[in-house]
Amino acid sequence: CEALSGLFNQDDGEPSVADLAKYLVTIDENDVTQSTDSIELSNGEWECSRESFNTYPHPYAVVYVKFKIQNPNITFIDGIDVWRDVNLSQNDLVYAKMQGYDVAKKRKVYTGTKDDIADLVNFVKNHVIGSKNDWDSTKTNPEKTKFICKDARDSTREILIVRKLSDSTEPVKTYNPNDYQNPVPEDAISIFNPHDFQDYYLPSNFSSIDQGYVTQIEDDETYGKVLHFNRLGEFPYTSAQFSVGGISLKDKTLYMVMKGKSEIDNSTYTDLKVMIENGNGSSETYNFIPKDDTKYVTYSASTSQFWGTYGKTAISDWSKEGFSLQFDFQMANYDLKIAAIYCK
Repeated sequence: CEALSGLFNQDDGEPSVADLAKYLVTIDENDVTQSTDSIELSNGEWECSRESFNTYPHPYAVVYVKFKIQNPNITFIDGIDVWRDVNLSQNDLVYAKMQGYDVAKKRKVYTGTKDDIADLVNFVKNHVIGSKNDWDSTKTNPEKTKFICKDARDSTREILIVRKLSDSTEPVKTYNPNDYQNPVPEDAISIFNPHDFQDYYLPSNFSSIDQGYVTQIEDDETYGKVLHFNRLGEFPYTSAQFSVGGISLKDKTLYMVMKGKSEIDNSTYTDLKVMIENGNGSSETYNFIPKDDTKYVTYSASTSQFWGTYGKTAISDWSKEGFSLQFDFQMANYDLKIAAIYCK
């Protein structure tokens, strides 16, 4: 026992929970509330940390992120996540490295660290800011301008700590779409045009599964507002779709105004794939792979430039009104901005 104790007391012994807990937000117990409903969702700079015990896939993990909220767009500032595991299998180790973790082993304990910005920002968007219906710019805490919220989830033993660091000093901007170029031609049918948006919320007919990307509406000096697939993570993959009603693509060409630059060899077929499903089949194209990140370029594909999606039946009737427009990023590893989607 004495010899074993000596091994664990060496300087290079296993990393402790305290070593990882240094990434937790420091709290003042006098300012703690017990529900995320108490968070003041006001513009400014924030930080938060999430501490997890005995949750899949690791027995201890900490996520930390610093971010800025503005109307209620979110901008990442800094972040990291770390975990500690004594029973990591070889498959888990390979998967962790694929996800961008730097995994180190001391004695029988594995410690992983990662600066996977996309995961952290999406965590804040989904678990701190919440959905559009949760946003309330009038919600305030009259007693404290900087406060903490501590939310413990008994089912998973997760503790979330949120603290506001400073108020915003940015002036409130009035958005007028007439001050910017409209990317949709007058003779076209608009499918998606954030130029006309008065806020930064993603439309209700849009959904995405983000991994390695943060998806948001943001300001643009050319078109006013654009959709940004912001490539921030270590492991590129995401998918998204628009549910479009009342529009037929028969005898039409689909257009997208985009900015981005792919470095992937087209022959590998691992780049951005765009798919259409309309109830009469599913067809895909690689015509919308961006080639220029210095300016917006209009890319197009007629229905004849789509072919049957892998494992599915190709669309046989393009006259059906309503369809799903899907984006499969596969191994795409570049920023992508979409100013508009339309057909004519």
